[in-house]
Amino acid sequence: MSWQASREHGLEWEEDWAKRIGGKLVSGSGNTFYCKLDVGGRQILWSLKATRGDSYPLSRGELEEATAGARGLGGPGVIPGMAVRIAHFDTVTLVAEDLISILTAPAEYGIPESKTGARRRRASIPSLLRGDDDAVA
Repeated sequence: MSWQASREHGLEWEEDWAKRIGGKLVSGSGNTFYCKLDVGGRQILWSLKATRGDSYPLSRGELEEATAGARGLGGPGVIPGMAVRIAHFDTVTLVAEDLISILTAPAEYGIPESKTGARRRRASIPSLLRGDDDAVA
């Protein structure tokens, strides 16, 4: 496979991952010394790799690069992640402590309240019992 086809395969993977997680592509990723990671989404900055082969040799150096890009000097201080596409299998690698913090964080269940729902809830409370902090913009 030519380097152009390989690059195109990688860019397609980056765009697909960004779309799937609701993230954004990092402009200039990979072509500057200070911007090594590829996709930012929520509280994780992702380094993406893609191969059409049967395996991908994930190295300590790549994990250190992802960690430095997310938490190092000039980094945004977020969780580093690696997403690797091997043929048609998409895999994710996180530092164990980061995964544990995600899994044990208090979850907010349910659908966020709409503005109309907030107004209805507020209207159901007698005006004398409402606090100033109950106001809906």
